[in-house]
Amino acid sequence: MKKNTEEVKKKVNPKIITNVFIVIIAYMATYFLPYIISFKEELTYSNSILAVIIFICFIYFLKKTFVKENVQKLKNIWSLGIIFSAFLVLGNSVKISGGVILKDIGIYLSIFSISFIMDCVLVQVYKFIEKFEQKETKESKIFTKAKNKLSGRKKYIIIFLVMLLFWIPVFLAVYPGYFSYDAGSQYLQYANGYIMSWHPVMHTLITGFFVDNIGHFFGSENVGIALYIALQMILCSACFTYCIYFLDKYKVSSVVKGIGILYYTFFPVIVMYVLCSTRDTIFTVMVLFSIIFMTEALIDKEEFLKSKFLQFRFILVTFLALIFRNNGIYAYIPFFIIFILAFRKKEIIISVTIILLLYAEVIGTVYSLLGVYNRVTRRAEAFSVPLQQIARVYNYNNGSLTEEEKNKIYLYTDDETLKKYRPEISDPVKDFINFDNIGYIDFFKLWFEIGIKNPRNIYRFIFSKHIRILVS
Repeated sequence: MKKNTEEVKKKVNPKIITNVFIVIIAYMATYFLPYIISFKEELTYSNSILAVIIFICFIYFLKKTFVKENVQKLKNIWSLGIIFSAFLVLGNSVKISGGVILKDIGIYLSIFSISFIMDCVLVQVYKFIEKFEQKETKESKIFTKAKNKLSGRKKYIIIFLVMLLFWIPVFLAVYPGYFSYDAGSQYLQYANGYIMSWHPVMHTLITGFFVDNIGHFFGSENVGIALYIALQMILCSACFTYCIYFLDKYKVSSVVKGIGILYYTFFPVIVMYVLCSTRDTIFTVMVLFSIIFMTEALIDKEEFLKSKFLQFRFILVTFLALIFRNNGIYAYIPFFIIFILAFRKKEIIISVTIILLLYAEVIGTVYSLLGVYNRVTRRAEAFSVPLQQIARVYNYNNGSLTEEEKNKIYLYTDDETLKKYRPEISDPVKDFINFDNIGYIDFFKLWFEIGIKNPRNIYRFIFSKHIRILVS
């Protein structure tokens, strides 16, 4: 029996097996491509020359990637290929159908086949970085001298200014900036002197001051918006420059740093949010600073524990992140627990305690002194997910609800509000919720009863919600 298997191995050429495998994977990836790309109705894919071209391209890239010299690289990045493929497939499913259909076998086959295409892309990136790293070791003395001249502060000032320089044409094109999302309602709150905690109060006060006070001083609200956006551009450029400094500090490849600079400078979504007045921009900047400071602390624990300055800046940026987005506290609590467990030192416990006390003091005492109104439906923010889950069942499986359950639902909302349910955003439901007629205990009892009868709808919402967060 052993002799027979050995003879078969000798007769079968490994290259033939590899080529057959490549053709099968290329065909599967081509067939399942619509699982990651939503083609327009007028564009025929399945029976067009486009599918043939894509199939041939996939074969070419797979043959170029799955060779002996790339074996180690493939071992290093295969898991990333699966993760990226899963994000693309599941994210597209959420976008199209508002959830993930777990019974669809195509979901799993598409993740499997497209992960090999992701491997091809990642291997080429891997080789690209390696190529430039080798060039760095062979660089000439002239280049080394020029590089040394740009070391220190001068180098980072240039990076900082270059980002601003390339953002300015876009800023001029969309002058005075994107005054969108909730900016209009925040400005009206400030102008009318009726500020609510529905939006982050600090952001409302800052944007309101620029638009109302500075804008009126210059005789144009647009000037006020433009000055606010200009300051935000400076803050973002400073943050991204610090990211490059962080990579420099820990000897990351110049290619990676170069890609980072290009990404921060030219990626359209980054540029759009840099020029957008939404609170998300400053919140994201503070979160990024906070993550970097946490990472630095974990890399060099002793230095962080000794330095009051390092602890202070971590406290400051994390506190600012919390007050620039109302639901930021929910995201940070797990990180605080992990941070404390990673150190198990009193300095970390004290730092986290200070952040939480400052946050509680601001949203409590300071908001009261400023006359901030606590909108009643603000309480619905913390119940966004269960409210969406119940609304989903109400719209997708109304027949499963008893009259008693419907009457309980109507205690905090009505039929019209529930029918405004949208899987991707909770505002249409949570903005018109009133818990006065139903206590929180009764609400959760109702939520549990409905969830037991409709596990699929509840699960699909939770799953799609988290996938949407990951891919956005």
